[in-house]
This record gives sequence, C-alpha cells and structure tokens, in this order.
Amino acid sequence: MNQLSELRKAVLSGFRAVLDITERSAPAPLFEAAEQAWHRLSDERYRVVVCGEFKRGKSTLLNALVDRSGLFPVDVQIATSVVVELSYTPVEVAVVHFAAPANRPDDVPPPREIPLSGIADYATEQGNPFNEKNVTRIAVGLPLDGLKQGLVLVDTPGIGSMNPAHGVVTRTEILAADALIFVASAQEGLSTNELDFLADAIDICPTVITAVTFVDMVVDPAQAVAEAATKIAKLVDRPVEELTVVGVSAPRKHDADEDEDAELLTESGFPLLERELWDGLAATCGRARVGAALDTWLELVETLRQPLADQIAALRAEASSAGIRDQLDQIRKDLAALDQAAPTEAAELANRFDRAIRPALERMADDFDTLGEGFRDVLNRPTPPDDPARLAKETISLTVDIADRASRELRAAAVAVALEYGLGNGYTPAAEDDVPEGPRGTTGELTIRTLTGGSVFSRLRTRFAGVMIGGGTGAAIGAIAGSIIPVVGTAVGAAGGALIGKISGFFAGKKEAQRQEALQERRDVVAQLRDYVLPRLDSARRAADRSVGALARDLAVGLEKARQAHRQTQRQLLTDRGRDLTAALKDTQEQRTARIGALENLLDIYGRLLEQHDDLRGRLGSLGHEGND
Repeated sequence: MNQLSELRKAVLSGFRAVLDITERSAPAPLFEAAEQAWHRLSDERYRVVVCGEFKRGKSTLLNALVDRSGLFPVDVQIATSVVVELSYTPVEVAVVHFAAPANRPDDVPPPREIPLSGIADYATEQGNPFNEKNVTRIAVGLPLDGLKQGLVLVDTPGIGSMNPAHGVVTRTEILAADALIFVASAQEGLSTNELDFLADAIDICPTVITAVTFVDMVVDPAQAVAEAATKIAKLVDRPVEELTVVGVSAPRKHDADEDEDAELLTESGFPLLERELWDGLAATCGRARVGAALDTWLELVETLRQPLADQIAALRAEASSAGIRDQLDQIRKDLAALDQAAPTEAAELANRFDRAIRPALERMADDFDTLGEGFRDVLNRPTPPDDPARLAKETISLTVDIADRASRELRAAAVAVALEYGLGNGYTPAAEDDVPEGPRGTTGELTIRTLTGGSVFSRLRTRFAGVMIGGGTGAAIGAIAGSIIPVVGTAVGAAGGALIGKISGFFAGKKEAQRQEALQERRDVVAQLRDYVLPRLDSARRAADRSVGALARDLAVGLEKARQAHRQTQRQLLTDRGRDLTAALKDTQEQRTARIGALENLLDIYGRLLEQHDDLRGRLGSLGHEGND
C-alpha cells in the first residue's frame, strides 16, 4: 500500500470516529455535510473530463490512450449532446442510460447494454440526430490496468460546434470533475474562446492536463506546445514549468505500435501523457479529496468545541450559579434575536439576491438587443453577406452563449451572496455600501465575424465570475454551494440545437445558389433569411428568459434552504447549551463537579481529534507530489 492510500485509510478511519462521536451533538445540517464529505472520500473513482473545442481530436486522443481504435466515435461531422465515460471493469461492456420522456417525467427507461461497436448509434449526430433517442450518457467498461486506480475518463461534446447544447453538456460535466484533460490543436493555436472556456473551467476544477494534438501536422511541434503553455501560464498566472502541457500525435503512436518503433513512440508524446495520467493523476485527485475531508473534519470539531469550552468556563466561574444564569440570559437573548430576525430575514436575503442578479439579467437583455440589431444591420447592408447560412447558424448559436453566460453569472451571484451573509460561518451581512451589485470577474467579448474575419456585430460585453468554494471556506459553505448551484437547464441548449437543425434544413437547397455567388440570388436568400430567422431569434430569447428565470428561482430556493439550515444549526447549538446549563443549576456541588469532569473529558476528546487532524494534515503536506510512491 502506498503512502497516499495509507493516509486516505487513516483519514477515513479517523473521520468515521469523529462522525460517531459527534452524531448526537452536531446540528443536522453540519453533520450531513460532514457525512457527505466522508462518503466522497470513500469513493475511489475520479472523474477526468476530456474537454475542448469541436474537432480538436478528443475522441482520437482517448482511443490512442486506451489502445482501442474506434472505441470513441471519430470522423463524424458533429457528436451529439451525449457523454461517453470509460471506467475499469473485468470484462468489456457498454451500457446506454436514458432520460425520461418529456411527457412522462417519472417513466425513466431502463439502461440498455449494447456492443462496443454500437456506441456510434447513440453518441453521434449521424446515429442519434439531436439526441432523439434521449440518451443521458453511455458507460463503457474495459479491463484496462491504467483504470484500476479509479480514473473514469469522460469524453464530452466539443464546445464551439453549431449545436449549442454541446457546450451546456460539457460545462455540466466540469462541475463534477476531479481533473480535466484540456485538448488543444497545434495547427490552430489557442483561440480567445478556448482561453475564456479554460479560465472558467479552471475556476471550477484547477487540476488540468493540457494535450496539444496534431503535432505531426506542424513544422515545429515544440514551438506550438511552448506557445500554448505560455498562453495558459499567463491565463492562470503561474510559471510555465508548473503546468502540464504535452504535445501528442495519435497517428505517430499508431505507426509506432505497428512497427514497434520506440523512438517514434517517444515522438508521439503519448508516453509522457500516459505517465501524467496513469502514474500521477489519481494521486493528485486523491490528495485533493483527503484535503477536503480534513477541512470538513476541522470545521465540525471546531464548531462543537467552542461552545463546550464556553460552557465549562461558565460552570467553573466564581459565584457559579450567577455565572450560569448570565450565560442563560445571553442564550435567551440570542434565541430571541434569531426569532425576531426570522420574519424579515428571508425577505432581506431574497431582495439581496434579486439585486445581485439584476445586472446579469439586464446584460442578457442588452446582449439579445445587440444581437438582433446586429443581425438586422447585416441584412440591411447593400452587399449581402457571403454565407447567409453560416451567419444564421452563428446568430442562433450566440443566443445560447448569451443564456449560458447569464446562467453562470447567476450561479456565481448565489454563492457570493451565501458567503456575504456568512451562511455556515455566522450571520454577518456586509454594510450596504460595501455590497457589490453582482458577480465580478474578467470581461469577455461575444462577436460574430464574417468569413473574411471582419467584425460584423457590435461587441456584446459580458462579465464572467468564477467563485470557487474550496477547502479553506469550510464544510458548511461547501455543502451550501453544492445545494444552491443546480445544473443549468438544457432547455435553451435543446431549443437552440433544434433551431440550428431547422436552419440547416432551410438552407440545404441554397448551397448551389451560394456557390454561384450571384448577387441577386444572395439578396433573395437574405430576404428569406429575414423572414425565417428573426422570428426564431425572438423565440430563442423567450426560451432563454424562461430557462434563466427558472434557474434564478431555483437558486433563490437554494439560498433560502441554506439560510434555514444555518439558522437550524445556530438554534440547535444554543438550545443544547441552554439545556445543559439549566440542568447544571439544579446540580449539587458534587454533581456539578462531575458534570464539569464529563465535559472536560469530551473537550479532551475533541482536542485529541484536532491533534489527530493536525498530524494527518502534516502527513498530507509531506506527501507533496510524491504521494503515490
């Protein structure tokens, strides 16, 4: 057993003891959050999400990694909004999971086992156009040694394709990721859109390996990899040498395997990528899980230990009964303050959240206005656009981008408000003048460009916010963040995808006219474009309003649940302490001494649990990056 496995086992054992000791005394919300952290640590599976722009070679990369050509579908025009995940199983297996039909939400079809050769029938646009088969995911199992350590490789649809739902699915997967393999292309270089996506992804999941594909297609592969590393280093403000950026070529690996050419295999870059993946990534993810569990351990014990210490101090005070009564008076005042705040607190929190999300909703409305105005402006120009079909598709794609960015801003605002109100760490709302009116982050630009690269639309300014709830903020906050960040609804993505499908069909008969580049014919197409697309822009906007509005309501409900859980925790701690102190007033001196002794014994237990925590924390720190040795 390696050092990390030994440490994980020790933390699981110690943490279980903490839970057993505190189960009766810990407030329910705090204890439930701690139990969730323990169960997460006990799960040895780590989700590694493979993501990146459309057509960057993600599926080809995975096929080469597992030495199974064709396992993940490649060479298709567009993959559907379906993820394919690969984990270890003793025998080969593939199982398709389905969602319930929209008209029968409780009627979920049973999973269906399929041959590995049938994956493309469910995971590609050709086999399952616009996911008409209602597939949620395809779980594949292989008896691959590298996967025995618990890695689950997740192939996602590419972002930036003409199906906006792909981006929604990919971002949803990142929310549950332990690590990312970000796939870029040596031929294309990292675009602004890719860097924006990567910045958002790193905010959620900071453990990233970057694979630069197609290095066999460029003159200087080392320069292409170095340029990618430099851009990412600037993005995350870290030295290049701290990043993992690997250039790879799947064709070179295939040829090297066939010819048993060790030198060519090294040139393919896969030996280095495989070392990073198979030899180091599970340990990195494991260390993160252990650290999160220790954070929760610390928060739980410290939360219970401080009131206990205060109670012992009250029982020991001179004129002990008077000291206890003073403590009870303060407890009654604190409980009364909670009751007094209850009628207005929920409304105040709701109003604060409403103010926090208002800028994002206003920006979304402005973005839709700008998009519509820009589209009309292009249609009204004397010279029609070179490719009206592409213009239409990009326009509809941007409607989903607008909604998706607004959704991310709303989620960030919800977490910011939760932190601002100290949900989990005491109720300490900021002064009104100090309260930001929404999430803050870097500014991105949303643009449509013509085939020649010139700007067509005015820039749509949107704000991005990445709020990461990590170990240092505490277990309760982590649990709250998990409860108030629902997955963004796919209604907008599905609607956008369907619209693009219709637009593609609408323009299918216009290709010949476009090839002829006849000005009058293009004007006729533009006239039809105006009549066909503008109403659908309005439809997409209404769909976005409904989807983002539903998300805002879900987040508001989540915040209210977090407020109630926090109040429940405060009330239970105060009530339990008041009950014990009230009982102490009736004690004889001998009974009081015994009570103090019992409390001191429990305080000593908590102290030993903290010492054990500190020891395990020290062991985790000493592992460094060699925890799997």
